[in-house]
Parts: sequence; structure tokens; C-alpha cells
Amino acid sequence: MSARSWMPVGKFGRFLLLAIIVTLTGLFFTYTSHSVEDKSTSENQKQVALRVSVSKPELRKLTTRATLMGAWRPREEVSLSSVLEGIRVTEILVEESESVKSGQVLARLERTVLDSQMRQAEQTVQRINAELTQVSEQYERTKKLFAANATSQYDYEAALTALLTTQASLRQAEAARDEHQARLAYTDIVAPFAGIITQRTIQLGTIVNTQTPLFRLADSQSPDFVAEAPQRLLSNLLVGMAAEITTNNIEGRVTGTIRRLSRELNPNSGYGQLRITTATVPAAVRFGSVGRAHIKLAEHQVIAVDIRALRYDSKMSGQNASEASQLSGQSASAAYVFVVDEHKQVRRTPVKIGIQENGWVEIINGLDTNSLVVVTGSTLLQDGDKIELEEAETIEPSSVLRPVTGQLTPNSTSRSQFEISQHATVITASRKS
Repeated sequence: MSARSWMPVGKFGRFLLLAIIVTLTGLFFTYTSHSVEDKSTSENQKQVALRVSVSKPELRKLTTRATLMGAWRPREEVSLSSVLEGIRVTEILVEESESVKSGQVLARLERTVLDSQMRQAEQTVQRINAELTQVSEQYERTKKLFAANATSQYDYEAALTALLTTQASLRQAEAARDEHQARLAYTDIVAPFAGIITQRTIQLGTIVNTQTPLFRLADSQSPDFVAEAPQRLLSNLLVGMAAEITTNNIEGRVTGTIRRLSRELNPNSGYGQLRITTATVPAAVRFGSVGRAHIKLAEHQVIAVDIRALRYDSKMSGQNASEASQLSGQSASAAYVFVVDEHKQVRRTPVKIGIQENGWVEIINGLDTNSLVVVTGSTLLQDGDKIELEEAETIEPSSVLRPVTGQLTPNSTSRSQFEISQHATVITASRKS
């Protein structure tokens, strides 16, 4: 078969050839159009719109504060027990959470044996009293006879000795009676002061001894907030310092003052106690309610940046880093900021932070007052991103960094304006593809 034998002939062949050419041409233009669109889309994706602002660190006065964990405790609390051994509980007169008066009977112990001992002691005193009467009369007769030389000195001294011996026996018997009387009184367990029964640990029929706790009694005064502080912090605290107390699951704060500082440290933890008294106590507070004491220590002139500039590694959140810094006295090693260098690139810069107050954070090291720090928009940045700086119009200084309006793209001619502190400079930035 020749090379030309496959070609169609006639009008139909020419029409079929034309259709094939048109189809191929359409496919070519469709492919070209999609390629252009994909390229345009890719270019647009590279032009990521970033909106950031920067400022320089400032010298500011920040206040050092201590936040201490603690709990509400009664001012005075005692554990009541019996001074008697092997006595059974026969009556319980109060329950937990009841208010009691000073001297009120809380429980009674068995008295049968003690009553018997008391009667015996009383009878002993009466018997010796009768003997003393006889001995005294004998002594008086002997004394008169001895004065008249009607008896010997030996008889006189014997009568005197008998008198003194009987008097001593009476005193001893009276002391034993008084002891039995006191033991009998101890069968009534009484409140040493007015307060609230916080715990009852006995049951009817319990045999008690001196080591058996019967009740816990707390005084009825307003409770103190008791916190613990490390030794290095205790040296900075003074009686009379102001404090604010927040209680878990209870809204609001109450103010108070440090009432007492412990002079003894727990040898295991190295912490000492402090007691804070408040003028008012939230109604929902119970003994043992947990909270925090916020104490203002001192004011310092420090280099500080807007707290929004801080970034943290995933190992430590901002709040945890702040608490770790304030409580331990050490900065959070995971903190960093983005600083703009002379090549208009952002560099991730680790910083050591300190005091935090009212949206500002102390920079202990890592920055100086000439550093240009990214404040907002840093979540979109990566180390080494190229940015373009554009100085904003002159504006009045303000202590608050507040964005106004503006949408910024790499090719935008509009400016994004901010009102910032007097050491700040407004910039626009975009990542270069």
C-alpha cells in the first residue's frame, strides 16, 4: 500500500482534517491559559500580606510583685483532748460547724470510778480531821503539864510530833481530794474559747487517752490567709505590707496587710509562713479555701518592651513563663523576640525577662534601647524574613500601641498607621519571595 492510500479523499476527508486541526488548536490554547493562571496564582501566593509594627525598648518604672500560693486558715485553732487515761465517752453535746461559747461543755466522760475515788478521798480527809482534833487536845494538855514541870520533856516532844504528823497527813489527804476533784472536773470537755467546731473525731463509747483528739476548735474571728514564701523572698517582706487575695472559684479580690512573718523555716522545703489579715472575707470562703496572695514589693527603673512582642517556645506558655520568672527569680529561657537588623531582616533574639506589669515586660538582657523590636504581627514572621520599612507620618506620643486602619500588601501605596509610644517607629513589612 502506498503512503498516500490512507489519506481521506473528497469533501468528507477535507472536513474531517479541518475538525482535527481545530480541536488540536483549542486544546493548545486551553493548556496555555491554565498555565498562565497557575503562574499568576503562584505569584499571588508568594505575595503574603503582612501587617506588623515595631518599637524600641523603653525605660519604664515597673513594680516587682510576688504571687504566693496559700489558703484561708483560722487565726487560732486547737486540738482538744482529754487529760484522763482509759475513760469512756458517755455524752457528745456538739457537732461539726457548730458555734460554741467559752467554757461550754462539748462532751462528757464516764464519772463512776472517779466519783468513788472522790468519796474515798473526802472520807480520808474527814477521818484525819477527827484525829487532828484529838492530837491537838492531847498536845495542849501535855504542854500545860510540861510548863508546870508535871511531865517530862520526852512526853511533851512526843505530843508535839504527833500533832505535826497529823497536820501533815491532813494536808496530804486534802491534796489527794483536790486532785480527785480536778480529775472529776476533767470529765467535762469544755471549749477554751469561743469559736467553731471544725472537726469531731470521737464517738459514743470511745475510750480516750491523752493522745486521743476529740475536737478541733477554731476561733470565731475573721480567718487569715496563710501563704508560704521562700527564704530569699521573706527577707523582702515586712509586717504591714499591702496584699491582694484572690480565692479559687470565688470572684473578686480582697485587700489586706501582712500581720505576721514566721522566723522559722521548714527544713525540708526552705519556706516560711506569713499571715495576711483582711478587713473583709468573701462569704463563700471556708477554712482551707485555696487562693493566691499578690504582694507589691518595690518599684524599679528597667528596660521594657510591649508584652505582645514576646514569643515563647512550645515548651513554655507566656503565662507559665511569667509565673516562673516572678516566683523563682529566674527568667524564662524560652522567651524570644524578633529584632530588625541593619539589612531590614528580622532575627529571632532570645531574651531574659523579669517583671511584668500593665502590658509591659522587663528585659534583663538580650536587648538595648536602640533595638527595633517587632510588636504585632510576629506570629507570621520567620527568622531571616526580609521586610520593607516605611516611616509613618509624625504623630503625638501615646503610651498605648493601638492600630488604626489600613490594609497592607507588598504593592500597596497606602500606609498602615499606629499610635505608639514616643520611642516607636511604624513600619510596613512583607515577606520577599
